[in-house]
Amino acid sequence: MRMKALIACAVLLMSCACHGLINLNSTPTAPLVVWTDTPWQAITPGTKPPANPSLTINLAAARGGIASGLVLVSGAPGPVVAKAEELKGPGGTIPVQLRYATRRLDLGPAVGGAFEGAKLVDGFDFGQTGFLDALSETPVTNEPVQAVWVTVDVPATAQPGEYQGKIVVEGKTVQVSASVSAFTVPPPGDRKLYLAGWLSPDSVAVRYGVTPWTDEHYKLLEPSLKLAGRMGVSVLHVPVVGHTYFGHRTGLIFFTRKGEELVPDFSAFERYLDLWVKQVGKPRQIALEVYTNNPRSAAYSINDTVEVTVRGVDGKFEQVKTPIYEKNFKMWKAVVEGVQERTAKIGLARYHTLLGMLGDVRAFKEVADVFQSIDPDLGWVAWRHVGYNMPVKPIWDAKYRVGLNYGPGGPVTKYSWFRGCPPSEAGPQGGIFVTPLRCLLMDSSPLNDWRRAPDGVGYGTVNGFGPLGLDLWPLPPKLNGRNVAWNMRSFAQEWGPNIDRASPTRCTVPGPNGALSTTRLEAYAEGACETEARLTIDLAVTAKKTDAAKARAVEEARYKGFPAGVMDATQIPADWNVSLSALYDLAAEAQKALGDKK
Repeated sequence: MRMKALIACAVLLMSCACHGLINLNSTPTAPLVVWTDTPWQAITPGTKPPANPSLTINLAAARGGIASGLVLVSGAPGPVVAKAEELKGPGGTIPVQLRYATRRLDLGPAVGGAFEGAKLVDGFDFGQTGFLDALSETPVTNEPVQAVWVTVDVPATAQPGEYQGKIVVEGKTVQVSASVSAFTVPPPGDRKLYLAGWLSPDSVAVRYGVTPWTDEHYKLLEPSLKLAGRMGVSVLHVPVVGHTYFGHRTGLIFFTRKGEELVPDFSAFERYLDLWVKQVGKPRQIALEVYTNNPRSAAYSINDTVEVTVRGVDGKFEQVKTPIYEKNFKMWKAVVEGVQERTAKIGLARYHTLLGMLGDVRAFKEVADVFQSIDPDLGWVAWRHVGYNMPVKPIWDAKYRVGLNYGPGGPVTKYSWFRGCPPSEAGPQGGIFVTPLRCLLMDSSPLNDWRRAPDGVGYGTVNGFGPLGLDLWPLPPKLNGRNVAWNMRSFAQEWGPNIDRASPTRCTVPGPNGALSTTRLEAYAEGACETEARLTIDLAVTAKKTDAAKARAVEEARYKGFPAGVMDATQIPADWNVSLSALYDLAAEAQKALGDKK
């Protein structure tokens, strides 16, 4: 009788197991823990909860700015779902956005296009990184530690004061507070800080398998442009020739045949410019990528040709080699004047059109002479590890006017925050410094590096050019023929992968309908808001409308607790929000003193 009962129990257990009601192979799960932490650290599967977990998030923000928080969960039986309420305060409500961090490098559909004659196989996978970075709009799976990225986008019209709200995560309530300053971060396209971030329409077209410059392509480009606006990118780089420093192949300005001549077609440029103004704001500079930093494919070094994109009568694009610059003067004159004519419609002067790029590998004198004869005020985009000390005067043996410099801006003292942005933009530009990325900011750099990068000028002894690509996504090994997933720029160049010591850092990932943000992009964008406050203070001090000693004290307090002269501290001071609020409050006073209506 007892034996029959045991057999019956065993049959019942097996039946339950087969129907998934129980798991015979289950192991004890870790206890569920929910806690909050600073977002400026790398979140890995090995991140452990503290002994005394906190359930509060305190933020400091400016009007028109952003602030980030972090909720972590370990021991959850499945994907975590969080819900947030709006923050309530003296000026009404402020929305809270929640996204879910994942290690995956690609959240897009399993489709792809062709590049260089090779096709991406369906279902390809970029793999994953070692930390949770990509921000998914929906909950994620297969993450031992789940991270909820909390974002507060403060409206520019918000009333200063304290705002309160809450987030519910796995039955736990997280209290959220935001201290909003009276300082207003200007909208994208109207900021004082010069920021560059390279976008790659080629990467987007290849990743999603669409034809360049079609309605479908433009729709997929919008998320990248929105994220560029979020960061405050102000320099629009326009690919014209192939094999550029960043691997452009399909020109944003392409050409059509008229007999033996190639005539520039600006239809794609016009539409892209309209989209840029809508999503990013009016650009500070337009940089025409007409030159390559690759000496093996540069003009004069192989067969006296450069590569451009030509659209045939059938509408298809092809890459065509055409004679070098002085043998094509009429064509290049039409390119430059056509761009200047179109940018004038959005309020840009002729000198806001620049040529790219000069670098350690410089354009030949003959190339400089061609463009100088088209327009004497044309400046070049330049980068060099030691900077250009004579930006307006002729340098080397050619008449280069450097209009935009990505190199170091000269001696910078410990508390000198001015980013080379001129109080006035009257007259031809020379020596405008875009914020460089100290020590070549990489995908794996600490988030605190990304958060402080917009302020990262002149620290330490290493000053290099660390290009930032929003969507310079990698190509799978099967496509690029190598055993690592180099990015579009590296694959396209004949010179190999290491021209800038690494591939340009990409700070987005492919999503279901275009680019998605990452924790690194959010950190950089938030740092740009703080840098805008610093620039406002600097201008007010220069104009003698803000007390210099007071400004120095606030800036020194802001960096108290960081190692002197370095940016790569992995922890932030305990009074981070206090010192940030003080900086924003002083910036509000400076903004008012300057009569800034923003």
